[in-house]
Amino acid sequence: MTVLIDGLALLLGWIVAVTAPLAIAAIDGRDRHGRRSPLVRAARAAAIPTGVLAAIALALPAGAAALALTVPYALVTVGLGVEGLRRIALGGRAAAIATAGGLVLWPGAALWLCAHRAGVALLDYPPLWVGLTAAHFHVAGAFLPIIIGRAAHDRGRAIGAIAIACVISVPLTAAGIAGPRWLETADAIGMAGAGLGAALVLIVSRRWLARGAGAALAVTMTLALGYALRGHGPTLSIGALDPLSSMLVVHGALNVGAFATLGLIATAQAGALACDPPPLSRLRGGWHIGPDFFPPRAPAPGLVDSLDDLAHAELDVAAVAPAVRQFYEHTGAHAMRVRPHWRRGFRLGARVWHRVARAMGQLDLPIRAEAGTEGITSRVVTVGADDGRHQVRAWIRQFADGRAMYVAAYATHRHRDRAYMNIAFPLIGGSFTSILRMDRRGAGVIVSTRVGGDAGIYYVLRAGPVTLPIRLPLAETIEVWPVDDAAVPAPLRAWAPAEATTVARHRVWLFGIEFVALDYAMWRSSAHST
Repeated sequence: MTVLIDGLALLLGWIVAVTAPLAIAAIDGRDRHGRRSPLVRAARAAAIPTGVLAAIALALPAGAAALALTVPYALVTVGLGVEGLRRIALGGRAAAIATAGGLVLWPGAALWLCAHRAGVALLDYPPLWVGLTAAHFHVAGAFLPIIIGRAAHDRGRAIGAIAIACVISVPLTAAGIAGPRWLETADAIGMAGAGLGAALVLIVSRRWLARGAGAALAVTMTLALGYALRGHGPTLSIGALDPLSSMLVVHGALNVGAFATLGLIATAQAGALACDPPPLSRLRGGWHIGPDFFPPRAPAPGLVDSLDDLAHAELDVAAVAPAVRQFYEHTGAHAMRVRPHWRRGFRLGARVWHRVARAMGQLDLPIRAEAGTEGITSRVVTVGADDGRHQVRAWIRQFADGRAMYVAAYATHRHRDRAYMNIAFPLIGGSFTSILRMDRRGAGVIVSTRVGGDAGIYYVLRAGPVTLPIRLPLAETIEVWPVDDAAVPAPLRAWAPAEATTVARHRVWLFGIEFVALDYAMWRSSAHST
């Protein structure tokens, strides 16, 4: 038992003084503007001194003094947990979510460490098991997701799923600790399976340090799986140590000394993943938006000065039909007609939202499949520099009775080799922002949030100097065709009036379920109305 206690102190000391600073360095990246997260920057500055204090605490008897030396380290992990929540709110691919998940779980590991140093029997576990759990949650809960998250970047959905499984398995393991034996065994098997999957990903990676970490992880996960299935096969015993002690010595030493240390060095060498939002509007709405939200300014001809502003490898602007180009470049000179198609199961919610949106004067989607005779008037005006983006113009769409359908500020931005439409709808406390990429579809175009990169839909909360973008489980596509395009759905072409030059279908999804499609017909109108 003395060997285990001394060995545990050494492992935990290495975790807080060596691997924790390595992990923070591995996630300390810069955004597209060259800025670093202030939370991560502060954590990196405090990591080594607070880690050394926590390591000193492990040499002291459990009690108030040891706890006091450990608390600064725990506070650093709380800041990292907040950073993880911010990154999860931004959304993104599985690799980024896995890394953020490791940051969120890190304070839980620090809580067990504080309980161990205070001598508290957390969940009625004896001191040794509290310390072992602290070590386990540091390695499996924080370091494994950070390592596998970086390794999974741009390596496909299957490897991304392994990274997410590594994150999910940790809270499931915690539930197993507090639950019945069968649940603990099942969760341990799940944890071992996710860990073996991560080991394989690392073993086949390009970096030798990552390969070494993967090999160590494969051994430790095999040992953990063997212990979870104890009684159903042979178990490992080292000298006079019992199977549990033997497993803990090998499992713990390899996980901390080889897997975590080598894996985090390799992760830091690979460079942190960029985790920053696209350019966002500074707009902040109140209780009512309405068609007069934007102050009177000079009119702008269209949503873009030139469709060339949105050109990229998948958008050959020269091949887009002139009518579609005219719509985007001279939007204010077009009249519109709209027809909704609400899916079953969403019509009641549509009616409720219609009442809210009508009172708010924003995002007032029509709820009836009307005959198609209700027109939409629109105007496009310039927006001042207080929006924060470049060359912004507002598109205000109103029903015939004057109420607002949409009030939105349009801009474009580029990131790497892609151009995006960047649309902000002012709402209470911030804005609803949709980032879409335009691609060519025959003679027309498709504008979508479902294409990766910066594309996505956010609610951008603004409270004083604080900006919190929250990625929403929404997606949308808008297909725009010249009216004579053979690809136009026949019912849409039949519904459009004779003077229509372009037609569009706007589809919206919630949690991957399409809940509404809006048909539009557009035509040139010097009166700007129907």
